[in-house]
Amino acid sequence: MTFGTIGILSPGEMGAAVGRTLKDKGLAVVAALNGRSERTRALSAQCGIANIGSIDQLVRQCDIILSILVPAAATVAAQQVAAAMRATAARPLFVDCNSVAPQTSRQAGEFIVAAGGRFLDGALIGGPPGGSAVTRFYLSGPGADELAGLGTDHLQVRPLGHEIGEASALKMCDSAFSQGIVALATELLVAAERFGVEQPLRAELLETRGTTYEWLVRRLPEIAPRAQRWVREMEEIALAFEAVGLTPKTFQGVADVYRWVADSLAARSLSESGELPQNGREVIRRLGDV
Repeated sequence: MTFGTIGILSPGEMGAAVGRTLKDKGLAVVAALNGRSERTRALSAQCGIANIGSIDQLVRQCDIILSILVPAAATVAAQQVAAAMRATAARPLFVDCNSVAPQTSRQAGEFIVAAGGRFLDGALIGGPPGGSAVTRFYLSGPGADELAGLGTDHLQVRPLGHEIGEASALKMCDSAFSQGIVALATELLVAAERFGVEQPLRAELLETRGTTYEWLVRRLPEIAPRAQRWVREMEEIALAFEAVGLTPKTFQGVADVYRWVADSLAARSLSESGELPQNGREVIRRLGDV
């Protein structure tokens, strides 16, 4: 398909970076920032993403809308865009790129299709694109291969198939692996801190599982600012796994771990100050003190 103007709904850390890499490719990238936070506005400005105001204007002016939001906002965003499609008679392609269960993505798609629009299921895996970071952009649904031309050095577009939900399923499994392991490590390391055996456990893990332990410790500083968002993502994983006959309890428990981290005074002080420790051991020490 022809790539005209691309809308980002909404330019947070990932959305702004995706917008920037598409803009660097020479594409027009815009966002609807009415009612959005100062942080979102600042990220958009830094990445050269133009503000066109309302979602109605986004729908009118864009050929493609990429929905890149926190999981809790994904369905509401699809409803808002569907309402704007009806109000404006414009029908851009809507791509749900959020970390949600396949059934949540399909529900979002139903809103868009009912309004006469086209819908694709997407998944962004990896950190925000730019610098040395490469993001894999998986797509599924009818015509998913049409977006292959959006690919850049930092955004690798990978069509999966024609079924809505395949991209979301891949994202759920990937997040279950990554965030699930980090949650388990967080809880067991805090337990060791409170039992008073952190040092001998660390020595044991370095001796027997050094590479894995060091990878986990490097990930731990991420949890304070992201734990609240990961709560809903883990709940979406629980829904996804339950739908294919697996227990939802595992990732409901993982969601509880991230809820505890997000609610703890130690995590709140880390995320609000912006002064994250340089290593995971300090994160565990602060969480262990709560």
